[in-house]
Amino acid sequence: MPKRPIALAVRCLVLVWAFAVLLALPRAARAETVVAGGNIINRTWDPAGSPYIVQGDIIVPAGARLTIQAGTEVRFASSDGLGTGLDTGEVEMTIRGTLDVAGTAASPVIFRSQAGGGAREWYGVVVDAPTAVLTTNELVVQNASAGFHVIDGVLTLDRVVAHTNAYGAVFSRNGSATLTGWTVRNNTDGGLYISSTNRGVSTVSISGSTIHANRGAGVEVRAEAGSRATVDIKSSIVTNNTGPGIARRAEYGTTVATVTYSNVWGNGPNYVSVDPGEGALSANPLYVGAPQNLRLTSNSPCRFAGELGGDIGALPYTGDPTPQLVGVLWADLTLNLAGSPYKVPGDLTVAPGVTLTIDPGVVVQFETSDMMASLQDLNKAELVVMGALKAGGTPALPVTIESTGTGARSFWGVRLEAPSTGNVLSNAVISEASVGILAQQGHHAIDGLTVHTSAYGMIVSGSASATVTNTVLRNNTDMGLYVSGTSGATAAVTLTNATIHANRGAGVEVRADAGAGALVDINNSIVTNNSGPGVARRAEYGTTRVTVTYSNVWQNGPNYVGVNPGEGTLSANPLYVAAPANLKLQETSLCVDSGTDVGAPGHDLEGNPRPLDGDQINGPAFDMGAYELAPPTVCGDGVLGAGEVCDDGPRNGQYGQCKDDCSGTGPYCGDGITSGPEDCDDGNASNEDACLTTCVAATCGDGFTEADVEECDDGNESNEDACLNTCFAATCGDGFTEADVEECDDGNASDADACVAGCKHATCGDGFTEADVEECDDGNVMAGDGCSGVCLFEEQGGAGVGGVGGAGGSAGEGGQGVGGVGGSAGEGGQGVGGAGVGGAGGAGGAGGSAGEGGQGVGGAGVGGAGGSAGEGGQGVGGAGVGGAGGAGSSAGEGGQGGAGVGGAGGSAGEGGQGGAGVGGAGGSAGEGGQGGAGVGGAGGSAGEGGQGDAGVGGAGGSAGEGGQGGAGVGGAGGSAGEGGGVGGNGGEGQGGSAGDDEDDRGCGCRVAGAPDSSTAEAALALGGLAIAIARRRRARRS
Repeated sequence: MPKRPIALAVRCLVLVWAFAVLLALPRAARAETVVAGGNIINRTWDPAGSPYIVQGDIIVPAGARLTIQAGTEVRFASSDGLGTGLDTGEVEMTIRGTLDVAGTAASPVIFRSQAGGGAREWYGVVVDAPTAVLTTNELVVQNASAGFHVIDGVLTLDRVVAHTNAYGAVFSRNGSATLTGWTVRNNTDGGLYISSTNRGVSTVSISGSTIHANRGAGVEVRAEAGSRATVDIKSSIVTNNTGPGIARRAEYGTTVATVTYSNVWGNGPNYVSVDPGEGALSANPLYVGAPQNLRLTSNSPCRFAGELGGDIGALPYTGDPTPQLVGVLWADLTLNLAGSPYKVPGDLTVAPGVTLTIDPGVVVQFETSDMMASLQDLNKAELVVMGALKAGGTPALPVTIESTGTGARSFWGVRLEAPSTGNVLSNAVISEASVGILAQQGHHAIDGLTVHTSAYGMIVSGSASATVTNTVLRNNTDMGLYVSGTSGATAAVTLTNATIHANRGAGVEVRADAGAGALVDINNSIVTNNSGPGVARRAEYGTTRVTVTYSNVWQNGPNYVGVNPGEGTLSANPLYVAAPANLKLQETSLCVDSGTDVGAPGHDLEGNPRPLDGDQINGPAFDMGAYELAPPTVCGDGVLGAGEVCDDGPRNGQYGQCKDDCSGTGPYCGDGITSGPEDCDDGNASNEDACLTTCVAATCGDGFTEADVEECDDGNESNEDACLNTCFAATCGDGFTEADVEECDDGNASDADACVAGCKHATCGDGFTEADVEECDDGNVMAGDGCSGVCLFEEQGGAGVGGVGGAGGSAGEGGQGVGGVGGSAGEGGQGVGGAGVGGAGGAGGAGGSAGEGGQGVGGAGVGGAGGSAGEGGQGVGGAGVGGAGGAGSSAGEGGQGGAGVGGAGGSAGEGGQGGAGVGGAGGSAGEGGQGGAGVGGAGGSAGEGGQGDAGVGGAGGSAGEGGQGGAGVGGAGGSAGEGGGVGGNGGEGQGGSAGDDEDDRGCGCRVAGAPDSSTAEAALALGGLAIAIARRRRARRS
């Protein structure tokens, strides 16, 4: 019996080893499944059989189903093995029943040719019956003549990618479908082709799809005479097709094409016989990486462009940034001086509710081409503001918006659109534009702007209105300010304290279309040296009105057309400081103190206060033009005068104040030079280096984490949070208890004190013995295992190896010693301490009366039973914990084994019991004793061999028969005159015949009492296995 479990264990180990070897070997290629052709009825194709090689036309008949699971690939041969179908040379998949394609984004289903090359290598999916039902999700179709050819039926097809075919899909005769989430790209003849024939009706609805870079048309619809074809395109993107984006052919049958909330762009051309509808746009969609990745990036104009405000196209934005400053800003953006100059390769739009801030000194350069190819001019970049533009410079650091080219019309310019509001254009300069500022709708306030070297300085048209103050429009090639009422609306401008000089056309021109109006009021302004009229009102068509008051209109060609100068006007040389670059007034200019306070601003273009007493008579008064003349400049008077960049009065020359000569700011924190009260000054805006932005040296506790120096810095002195006051991150063992994280922290690595590993309070049952508090801690709170539930030692035999039992005394008294019980009358029993675990054997009990064994205490795992009369019994101590030895029995009865180790001495003629664990009771005369759990079987009855228990030591056999050895260590005791055999590890030990010597077998384990001390080691190693096998055998017997 013991051999069988061992053999089973060996077989299990072999199986495990073989499985591990298989896992380690390279995975073999998946086996392919060959499909010759014909009908496919109620089949499921899955990745285990993939790829499926289809050699001839296949048909899913009406009433049948083909299911294709995610990750499955179907490859179609380049020739038709059956020679049937619409094309006898190409393999077709014809669906008349149900096709269920269940791909996922991570594991799509793929239909392709076996060769995997170009288009027309197989025919495609054919649907020619109204019984067909197709369900698709994440299906890729490639290398076909037509990814789908729908001849009859009404289908719903979702999430299909059709690429590298001749056509992505064809719908003919009565074929109709709803297509959602399709990607149709790089097909050689066309994207989607709808052609109703044979007096049929085809209707195709396309939504949330992307149709890109097909060699023919993106979408084409036509019909034969008597047929009708309709296509409706919504929330889709149609781009970069070499043919028309969307074409409707109207030569024969009835065709209808509608396009709404879609982007049709970059095609050749975008539309043929189709008018774009509501929500349609045309702009570069800014894909992640066309043609393979057609997902939208952050600045795509296709974001939020759907009918319900969602993204359009098949692949919405998921987080990919637009790598250039172009497209639509959907979130606030600040352009700072550190990144200047900023290159803009195409149209840039500030979305409603979004603010673009341009810091002082920043230069924004628009390139001379337009990668967006959209808006007013497909070839020129423009800045469109529908949110807010905050371009606030200073006289010393103006904001500059220009082109990378030179001269007027190098880029389009800046367009202010409703609902734009709150724009700031102070000390901002625009140049090289077609139009510096265009406003077509909404009301706009423009203050402190300079536009030069453009075609138009400013255009206000449509229904737009503007309040323009402190503005310079000079040296533009067409006009300074052009106001035009169009589309039945009225445009209106109030122009105050402006300087309009040396434009090639009119300084100010006002006109209106029939039914429209244009109104302009000019006040406190200077209009000089324009090649065209200074101020012109064109009254041919609509209603126009122009008023000019308190202004100087001089040396234009002519000064006025259709306009009568009003109150306070004059015509004289304004005496500029240095025209055209410096249009400030000299002290003797007639424009000084000649303006009115009505509607006048409280500052000039450079931020100087208005009014000032420029001529030093009659007190302060408003000047004409964009600049207010200050009194003679006195650096240090605290008044910003002409030529001064700053003037802080008596504080000039001090740290953080203006220089002594008023030429600019003196030393200050952030200038990169350590001066004044500064510890340091690195000239940057970082608080993560050695110098803070306050020009104080970084230190632990300043609240900023210094890179490569500090792990943390929370700016406080607490050592009970995540950052210590040494600026190191709190950790277990640092000596500080982190609130809400640690229970304790004593700063040492000892687990024998009140704070153990993991910074937890020491508790009974944590597996660590707390000095002076616990006697033991075995990691549990169970009793009976040597360490009690309150971590005190329990009174049991200690772990160790039992000693050798002492010999019994003379009749009537047991000898003093360790281990086994006293023998029968006249002899002392011999006991040997077993190898394994166990404490010292107890003292021998007193010998009983004649015929009775005395009581003793057995050691843990120690001491076999005393043998029969005339012989010393052999026993091996089991691995376990010893209990008390059993009491000697009366004459004719076996003693009862104690709990643990050491069976009772048997009666005359019977083997004693020795069990590691709990000794069994000795049987009465004529009965076999009961084996204890663990070590040692029971003594057999007269004439019968005892059954050896699993563990150590078999039972003593009857006269003439050897006992059966237990599985484990130690064989059974033999009959009178025979030595017991020794059982091997899992083997059976047999008792020898009369006069035989002992026999050692198996794994080298020896009988108790053998001179080799390896008995203890072997028993310790095999004890666990022996106990497990013993339990298995006991379960089987029960």
